[in-house]
Amino acid sequence: MRLRKKQVAIFMALGMVLTSAGPVLADQVTSTNIETVSSDTNNSEIVVSPDVMDPKLDPGSSLATFLSSDQVTMRISGPGRVETSIEISKFENTKSKTVILADARNYPDALAASNLTNGRYSVILVQNQLTQAIINEITRLEAQDLIILGGTNSISEDIEKDLANIAGVKNISRIAGETRYDTCQKIFSQAKKKSLVLASGEIFPDALATSSILDQAGLLLTRSGQLPSEAQAAIKDLNHDNFLIVGGENSVQESLATSISNQYQYASHTRISGNNRYETSAKIGERLVSSTVILASGENFPDALAASTLAQKIDSPILLVSKDKIDQSVIDYFKKHNIKNNYMIEVIKWQFVYLTPKMILPAYLSN
Repeated sequence: MRLRKKQVAIFMALGMVLTSAGPVLADQVTSTNIETVSSDTNNSEIVVSPDVMDPKLDPGSSLATFLSSDQVTMRISGPGRVETSIEISKFENTKSKTVILADARNYPDALAASNLTNGRYSVILVQNQLTQAIINEITRLEAQDLIILGGTNSISEDIEKDLANIAGVKNISRIAGETRYDTCQKIFSQAKKKSLVLASGEIFPDALATSSILDQAGLLLTRSGQLPSEAQAAIKDLNHDNFLIVGGENSVQESLATSISNQYQYASHTRISGNNRYETSAKIGERLVSSTVILASGENFPDALAASTLAQKIDSPILLVSKDKIDQSVIDYFKKHNIKNNYMIEVIKWQFVYLTPKMILPAYLSN
């Protein structure tokens, strides 16, 4: 499918209507294999479908239809964070052999999901229970392999057992560690990345926008002034030309960056940071050459995390915004890249897909 060149902005927003629907489970299936990669299991291989050569963009998806259309705006949202993640999955994929499940309440596990998605696998958030909407989406995707991120305090054993009852599911794997850093390291190692992106594991905004740049690179979470011991072993086997830090010195101290460079003999490191989370996301966006922009809430983490596959699928930056205001740095990003593309011999439009509540847009974006 040949897509028209245009500027596309995808806004991720979270609806505010609550749902009272309870879970309805599929008929019991007893043949599912359940594998756990726990804190004391380092050599187990997580089941990831061998379809990595498939095109990222599903030609039959609503995303492909949107990109090839003249439609200017679209909102992707659900009544809650779980439902919004399902709507994103519906938008980006008609099928996904592998589905990644993360706790909707616990950002560290979900942050690391972007190490595994490869721009192909849907990420669905789970909160307290396995709802019928989640079951329906896994069934619609014809998923065979499910990967749970985090321990049983994040997604319970009961939910794991109920996932095994979904018809068509063949394998369920869990990647879990004793701490958020341990879990992240295990996810990182399973993804077999070649280079390192380092972000704070103590606050979520810096790492929110990194998923779009996690192609060959992988995300590890760290404390501000100390590299967790769980992360150290993962770094040894990486490409040591350069590593990337996302966030300012309050998030990842420069003394820690220097220590990592010296200990692992990195030739250099690069820091991406702005005056706030919104400017940091815009600076990450500058590392990508893309005609698409995703806008997501920078005040809450679930929408941007659930959009990690979408960002990787279309090589698009995720720019963070607040509910009723777009930071000047994000406005400047729009202006700059609109000007840059004036060399194209066709009319350029911005398309908007947003997953957030009502948002006030600058006049030049909303016209």
